[in-house]
Amino acid sequence: MKRKILSLILVFAMTVSLLTVGTGAVEPTYGDTAGHWAESSIERWSGHGIIQGSNGQFDPNGQLTCAQLATILAKLLKLPAAKDAGFTDNTADAWYYDAINRCAAAGILNGNGDGTVTPEAPITRERAMVMLARALGIEPIRKPDLTKYTDAAQVSAYAQGYVAALIEAGIVGGVTADQLAPQNNITRAATVTILDRAIGTYADEAGATVKADGKGLVLVVAENVKITNAPEGTKIVVADGATGLTVNGKSVSDDQTYIVPKTTTSSGSSSGGSSGGSYVSVKIVTGAAAVPDVAVDYGTSEADAMGRLPGTVTLNVTENGTAGTVEAAVRWALDRAYSKDPSMDTVYTATGTVTIPDGYTYDGTLTVTASLTVTANPNTTIASISEVTGLALPCGAAEGDVLICGREGLWVIDRGETDRRRAAADGLLSRLLNKKGRKDQ
Repeated sequence: MKRKILSLILVFAMTVSLLTVGTGAVEPTYGDTAGHWAESSIERWSGHGIIQGSNGQFDPNGQLTCAQLATILAKLLKLPAAKDAGFTDNTADAWYYDAINRCAAAGILNGNGDGTVTPEAPITRERAMVMLARALGIEPIRKPDLTKYTDAAQVSAYAQGYVAALIEAGIVGGVTADQLAPQNNITRAATVTILDRAIGTYADEAGATVKADGKGLVLVVAENVKITNAPEGTKIVVADGATGLTVNGKSVSDDQTYIVPKTTTSSGSSSGGSSGGSYVSVKIVTGAAAVPDVAVDYGTSEADAMGRLPGTVTLNVTENGTAGTVEAAVRWALDRAYSKDPSMDTVYTATGTVTIPDGYTYDGTLTVTASLTVTANPNTTIASISEVTGLALPCGAAEGDVLICGREGLWVIDRGETDRRRAAADGLLSRLLNKKGRKDQ
């Protein structure tokens, strides 16, 4: 009897042991992520179909391109189809064409300001942070302070507010305690980790009931989702098309960022700022209108000439997809030293650096150009070659004879009068030779 009991105990123990090994040994999705510091984040978002590898590998330490990030965000938010954004390097036959257009229409991706988007180039940490922040409805800090980082000056002006906001939210940090490395290219693992830290709850199944725990934001991309027990202050990003959402029993419309208000006894519908919620508007600068050229008379000082250029320019903008315009301040600079009394009409190129208005975003520095022409003083203007007189050469004269004769003096026409001037510049004499040729005058 004792032997029988011992045999049963042994069989039971072996069975439990086999079951324990079988349930605990979960194979990673990719062959190169086991034990990687971002393994859990990679597994989570692979499970949702947001990221994917190639040939069984994820390449977590590999660089990410702009096109790849656009594809991730288009999937993450289930962005709707969009028309061609007009980027010259995003061709219709490219695998990323659709994702780039969707992100551009959503205000996530603005391009480089020159009509390009460089989709296949590795993306820097700061540019990736800006795109991720916009995608998740994270507003830039108006007056960011990044001075704790020794390389803060390397953060581009357009990215500073977004980088600071992500740091403040605990979503990103530096590569070390005092370095951000904003111009370094971001890795695939780092990108997925930012998503993981930012999004506490991802509601991508239609009709699901989700309990929000207040850790990270809630991203809703499916229809008829019900969120319960969401604490006050919980940030809920509702994607375009995610209709039928209720939060703590209140209806919330799609295509907005909703902040759970304090609990009240009343019930009803909330859209954006109503019922205590808040709506974060997405306002994007898409370019600037052309600036008219300016002309001033000789004798005009540089300060007065620059004052003729406009102090503001018209910016083309979109707010939540609706096109419009706003005025913005501009600071001008000339391409070279200014002369108020030129010997001939002089055209300068004035480049204006635009100050992006508060609340609007733009990738990079926005500049505009205009021509500034200073007309010449007619009393000191050297006439054109065709007006030169008094130069008589015999037929067959050599080039040297022309130059010698020319150095003796040139007669120029000046408002019908004559004025003898000495021309010592060989450049002018050469032009004279080319114009007149070797023939009797």
